[in-house]
Amino acid sequence: MSERRVACLGVLVLCGTVACGWGEKRLPATVEVTRVSVTVTNKDHQDWRNVRVFVNDKYTCPAVDTIEQGQTATIKLAGCNADDGERFQPVRTAALRIAVAAIQVDDTGEATSTFLRD
Repeated sequence: MSERRVACLGVLVLCGTVACGWGEKRLPATVEVTRVSVTVTNKDHQDWRNVRVFVNDKYTCPAVDTIEQGQTATIKLAGCNADDGERFQPVRTAALRIAVAAIQVDDTGEATSTFLRD
């Protein structure tokens, strides 16, 4: 059984606050949210695989296969869907709560973080 780790990405969020729980490991990253996209920059010492972004506790964005250390991925919010098929509509709804999950290659565990916009 592989060890699973929960981490809070240490970030600079434009117009936002990072919500981190007790005991979580910090990973260097930058998350920027605009009206139409979420940009995640991996500033970690290791690559991330199967990077997933969740919006407002309801919408799941298409997964990014890999974000290598020092690299950035931009996810378009219009491509995010709820379980019932409802598509996120960035023109009508603000992305206020962003959760990012990824497999940490060197640590062989999963890291998750939540980012809140003011």
